[in-house]
Amino acid sequence: MSDPVADAVRRALNGMDYADRQYEYQMTVAATKLAESVQELHRPLVNSKSALYPAPLCSCGKVFPCDTARRVYPSEELNQYV
Repeated sequence: MSDPVADAVRRALNGMDYADRQYEYQMTVAATKLAESVQELHRPLVNSKSALYPAPLCSCGKVFPCDTARRVYPSEELNQYV
């Protein structure tokens, strides 16, 4: 399962020495806050499923999960909708 926050922090820390890695927790918190702010803009709309549209709609107007949602939600959450 993929967690975009953990992946982003891991990429940011790649190649850093130990002194720089002391900021790992702060980077994780910052990345989580950023992901949450984007999730507010790209969330599944309640009751948007129908016989014609079996997948929920995203608040951006596309089918959920849209490309942006795939980048900011952990795969465990996305699996509920796929």
